[in-house]
Amino acid sequence: MPQLQLIRVTDVTRPNTTTDIIFVHGLGGTGKETWTAGPNAFWPLWIFEDLTSVDVWSLEYPASIFGSANGSLVISDQAKQILDLLSSHGIGTRPVVFVVHSLGGLLIKQMLRTAVELHKPAWKLIATNTRGVLFLATPHAGSAIATIASKFPLVSQATGQIAANDPNLLALRDWYRENATSLGLKTHAYCETKPYKGILFVDKASSDPGVLGCITVECDGDHVSICKPTTRQSPIYLGARSFISDLIGLQPKSFSNVPPGTPPYAVSQELTQDDVYDALASEFENYTKSKDDPRLDLAEKLKLGGRAHEIPRALRLKEEFAKAFTRNQLQSSATQRYIKLLAEVDARFNSDVYPAIVDGASIPKTAALIKTHISDPIIEAHKSDPLVNHVVLDRMIYYLTGLCHIRWTP
Repeated sequence: MPQLQLIRVTDVTRPNTTTDIIFVHGLGGTGKETWTAGPNAFWPLWIFEDLTSVDVWSLEYPASIFGSANGSLVISDQAKQILDLLSSHGIGTRPVVFVVHSLGGLLIKQMLRTAVELHKPAWKLIATNTRGVLFLATPHAGSAIATIASKFPLVSQATGQIAANDPNLLALRDWYRENATSLGLKTHAYCETKPYKGILFVDKASSDPGVLGCITVECDGDHVSICKPTTRQSPIYLGARSFISDLIGLQPKSFSNVPPGTPPYAVSQELTQDDVYDALASEFENYTKSKDDPRLDLAEKLKLGGRAHEIPRALRLKEEFAKAFTRNQLQSSATQRYIKLLAEVDARFNSDVYPAIVDGASIPKTAALIKTHISDPIIEAHKSDPLVNHVVLDRMIYYLTGLCHIRWTP
C-alpha cells in the first residue's frame, strides 16, 4: 500500500528552478502508476523535460478503495498531513501548480482550505503561492464508484468520502468556487466521457469545479486513461503543458512584508485586467451559445419534461433575461455579475438537481430541490445584491434550459 511521501520525478537539479509542479493521484492510485501509460510514458517527467524552469514532484498517499487501511484518513486529516509534508520539503517558497486526478483534487482543495483557515505561516505560504490547479476527472459533487463500492464489505474511508452529493463534498466545492479567484488561482478541468469497466465514474456535472472562467473540457477517455497520455501529442498532455507554461512566469510572494493578521488571499497576486476580461469573455461566449445541437426549442424541452404548464411563463422569463444579459455585452457590471450567477446556477443544477431528475424525482420534489439547493443558498450568499432574487434565478434557469446547459429529462 502507498505511504505518504513526496517523490521528485528525477534526480536532475536545476539552478534556475522557479516553480514546483506537484502531481496528486486519486483513489486506488500511486505516485508512479497513475501517471504512466507504458514504457517511457511517465508524463510528469515529460513536463520536467519540456519546461526548463520547473521542478516536478509526485505526491503519494494511502487511498485504497477497499480495506480498513490505516492511512485512509478523512480528507481533512490527510490535508494536514500533506501540508506538513510539503512544507518540510520547502514547498510554498516559490510558485506551485497542482495536477490532480480524481480524489486527489478533493484532497488538494481541502488542503488549500485548511492552509487558509488554520493560519500556520508555512502552510499559508503553500496556499498563497499556489498558482493553479488542473483537475482530471475530479468528483467535485461525488462519484458513482462510492455508491457501487458501498455494496461490498470493507470499503475504505477514502471511498466513502466521495459518495454522490455528500454534504462535506458540496461544502468543499462551494468553498473552492467562492475563493479560487480571490486566492489568485487559475483552474482548468477535464472530464471523462467513456465508461471504465462499464462505469462512468465521474460525470461531466460532477467534474465541473464551477469556477468563473473554467470550462470543463471533455476528454476522449475513461476514468483511468484520462491521466495516462500516451505521447507528447496527446490532447491531455498538450493542454496540461500549456496550462502550466502560462503560469510559470509568475513570481513567488513572501509574507515577510505583510502586516500580521493579513489573510493569505489579500496578498495573492492580483489578476490583471486582461486576465479578468479574457475569463469574462470566455464565460460570456459560453452562456450566449447553445451547449449542444439545439434540436429542440425551450417549449419542446419542457413538454418532454412534463412541464407544459410552465411554457408561457418560461418563454417570457427566458426572453427577459436574454435581453438584460446581452444588452451591454461585457461593458456592463450587471452583465459581469450575471455571468458569475449563471455559472453558479448551472453548477448547482447539474450537481444537485439533475441527478434527482435522472432518478425519477417528481415535479414537486424537483421544485423543492431547486429552492433548497439553488435559490435559497444563492440569494443568501448575495443578499446585498439587488440583482439577485427568485424571479431572476427563474429567468436564468429557463435561459440555461434554452441553451442546453440544463436538462429536465434523463
